[in-house]
Parts: sequence; structure tokens; C-alpha cells
Amino acid sequence: MNTSTTNQLLVVLGAAESGVGAAVLAVKKGLRVFVSDSGAIKDEYKRLLQAHNIEFEEGIHSIEKVLKASEIVKSPGIPNDSILVAKIIKNNIPDIASALATGQSRFTKNSSQMIFPK
Repeated sequence: MNTSTTNQLLVVLGAAESGVGAAVLAVKKGLRVFVSDSGAIKDEYKRLLQAHNIEFEEGIHSIEKVLKASEIVKSPGIPNDSILVAKIIKNNIPDIASALATGQSRFTKNSSQMIFPK
């Protein structure tokens, strides 16, 4: 993702503590964010997403919405061999979380900036 966030969409897959935290941080840094969780989202996390005007869905991963992403933050709980991940890979949408974890992200060069530019 480049430093211009105007048209960038970060999709966060998984709305537990770390996914919601990543979504809130991204919004605070000026990114557009959509959160998707195939299960139920805890009420406390829904309230936090709503408080930050973050669009979300639960009980499903809407593939067409997910594939609009510029980049993805995927929960490690989503299997890498899932149909959703296969479609993300086919569409060449980077998974920031995996890239950071393996040190393959361009964002690991300056850890103080991590994912989000200042």
C-alpha cells in the first residue's frame, strides 16, 4: 500500500481482539476499513467498530466485498487452504499480517512505521 490512503481499502478478516484492534488503528491512520468475520462478533467488539464508524459483517465473508481490498489483514484462524484465501491469492491481494510475520513485507524495513505511514 502506498502512502496515499484515499482510495485504499483495508479488509480485516476476523473480528476478535487483534482484528478489531488492527481495524481501529487503521481508521485512526486514515485508511478505509471493512471488517469481515464468518462467525458472530462479540457485542463489545461490535460497539468498538461502530464507535469508529467501521463497516463490518458477521456470519459470512462476502467474497465480492473482500476482493475489493487493496490489502488484507487475515486472522491466523482462517485456513490458508480455504476458498476465500485462494480467491485472495488469485486476485493478488497482499496479506499484510502474513508478510509481516515472515519478514517479507516492505513495511518491516522501518518497524516504527509498520503498516501505516505517519
